[in-house]
Amino acid sequence: MPTAWRFDPLQPLEASHTWPAPAADMAAATTFLRRLLPSAASSPSTSADAPIALSMDTPLVLLPDKDADGLCSTQVLHRTLLHLGVPPEHIKIHHLSKATHAASRSETDKIKALNPAAVILLDQGSRPGPPLLGKDTPPVLVIDHHYLHPGEGGPEGSLMLNASHSLPVATSALLTWCLCRPLWSDVDSKDTSELAATSIDWLAVLGTCGDLSVNVAWDPPWPDLSPEIKRWTKKRIGTAVALLNAPRRTPDFDVATAYASLAAAPDPLALLDPHKNKHAQRLYDARNAVGEEAERCTHTPPKFAKDGRLAVLFINSAYQVHPGIATRWSGALRGAKKLQVVMCANTGYSPTGTHTHFSCRRAGAALKRGEDPNIIELLHEYAARDPQFLNDAKGAKALNFARGHREASGGILPHKLWERFVELMEIGVSADKSEAGSSSGGGQKTSPSKAGQKTKLTSFFAAKGAKKEDSNDKKVKVEESAA
Repeated sequence: MPTAWRFDPLQPLEASHTWPAPAADMAAATTFLRRLLPSAASSPSTSADAPIALSMDTPLVLLPDKDADGLCSTQVLHRTLLHLGVPPEHIKIHHLSKATHAASRSETDKIKALNPAAVILLDQGSRPGPPLLGKDTPPVLVIDHHYLHPGEGGPEGSLMLNASHSLPVATSALLTWCLCRPLWSDVDSKDTSELAATSIDWLAVLGTCGDLSVNVAWDPPWPDLSPEIKRWTKKRIGTAVALLNAPRRTPDFDVATAYASLAAAPDPLALLDPHKNKHAQRLYDARNAVGEEAERCTHTPPKFAKDGRLAVLFINSAYQVHPGIATRWSGALRGAKKLQVVMCANTGYSPTGTHTHFSCRRAGAALKRGEDPNIIELLHEYAARDPQFLNDAKGAKALNFARGHREASGGILPHKLWERFVELMEIGVSADKSEAGSSSGGGQKTSPSKAGQKTKLTSFFAAKGAKKEDSNDKKVKVEESAA
């Protein structure tokens, strides 16, 4: 029986390979990166691989997403480019502001002000749209693993490297590692392989565990990075992930500190030690504050859709605790025979006070029944009950509706559109008598988001209590890009 193919950074991808992304896309992304190198200026080139001249005045701008996967993927790329000779002053890191995305007008203005020669977005989602910076957009590369709808290609004119259709889907950190690791051999050094291993292998593992938990299986076609798990231990990696994720969940949204802490760390141990890392204590303080707020909000009782397939928890918090609460409750509900998805909606997270942010996770009860819910499809099914709803959402520039992953999605909607969506889902509407025995939800149709909850909170918890945030299904614990 032939051995299953496994990605090897020392072996070139064949044209037929589709993991971690189609081989042609990987090759195009590799060419993009090589165009950024100082050595490109002295190499023969065509218009397709012409050098991109970087300088202090025209830098490469990297846009990392805010979570552990996004930060680690950016560090993998950042360290690789430095190793290949790009001067550090020729690279700028731009962190998005709270509740924005890369195409937000406020963010594109800030990026333009940096006068970039090129832009690379990492783990920022694969939403389509016009050229990122308008008609004079410089070369743009998108490295991502969030679901890319057929026919979509990200910002117009960009080069898209997306892993969402190459199963099992790689995280952005792992995808970036697969792209960058072979490039380390471009430098003539006997110690290149060992240097690459100590510099970026643990980052790929940390980012991957950030999305998929420390229990992720490193089975083919994935590279076998399980030795890194054994070397640093699941406990330390899990703690490092929690620390990196904490600042972006606070009202201060201090993603820059999380990235600076990661950039200063030669290994996960240094990331955890305040004596070795001057940023570490701020990460611990943020984690403690987030934990206290999550505990305050997590006991909110759920309200059910009329069809019983979705349960919603309504909270009001300036902290980004809604993804974690959805994850906890996804494994805590019982007796809901039709339940497929658990949603947590946060009306207090928006810095402008104008939007509701919501996160969805697959219900553990559905998975135990052998079902495979697709959250994106379910949200679109509810939205389709009003043919005008999605058009109105686009008109309101609510571009983050039902994006992310089929296993973990969410969105951001203006409050009025959110209330309309709650009505479309029929939250708090009593099930028909013929359905009442199987839906475990209900109430009167008053204001849907404030509908009464007659069932006691304790009746929804499984015997072992709610799952903790990092213990959802082993290979689907992922977070939407903007919710």
